[in-house]
Amino acid sequence: MEDGCFHRGDWVSGSPEPPAPIVLILCKETYSREMIGTLLELVQDFLARALGCDRSKIYAAVQRIPPAELLIRGSIWTGPPESEAGRDIALQPIGIVRSPRVKPEDDDWGGVVSSFEIDDRVPADRVRGLGEFSHLEVVFFLHRGPPEKIRIGARHPRNDPALPSVGMFAQRAKGRPNRLGVSRCRLLAVEGLVLTVEGLDAVDRTPVLDVKPYMTAFGPRGEVREPEWVHEIMARYY
Repeated sequence: MEDGCFHRGDWVSGSPEPPAPIVLILCKETYSREMIGTLLELVQDFLARALGCDRSKIYAAVQRIPPAELLIRGSIWTGPPESEAGRDIALQPIGIVRSPRVKPEDDDWGGVVSSFEIDDRVPADRVRGLGEFSHLEVVFFLHRGPPEKIRIGARHPRNDPALPSVGMFAQRAKGRPNRLGVSRCRLLAVEGLVLTVEGLDAVDRTPVLDVKPYMTAFGPRGEVREPEWVHEIMARYY
């Protein structure tokens, strides 16, 4: 370190090529990956022009800082306004489904045996004790659903005009706003970080976002009510 500035050890004083800086950027923890990528591009472009150095040699890193630990324009950042909280959410899959089903069809999921391996970057003890449960709740991303098929308004379940037109939040169709699927399935085996399940209605290569054990205490309380058309479309689902 010289004059309060960090630099690479291979820089040579008097070199004809202007040295490229090392930059650490502190930002709000709510910045998404896309926002950080844009920020890095802008900073590298600005510094390359201002210092006359090779853009590709600029070292830039970004660190997200939680509320109350970042000073912005003389004020401590205390978190996003309620209206902005969660606006940009970045999710990292924890595994990928391996299934014999490759098409997002509606029926006959009951006997489908599939598996997914928890990302090996996750500590192995993350699944400790999971094998004591008979069923799982799996949250996954419906990656085969094109964004242009996301439905905002009401529709007939399975596009059957004989069924009532209901809103997307009153059915479990694939064209959901965030394309999230939730499934309860039977846990057959836990081998290392590989979970084998039966009845998971997710096609091959589906990104898994979260796994929870099914606990009866989290089941519905009181009488369960649902319209008659639900029984019709679910008759052959499992």
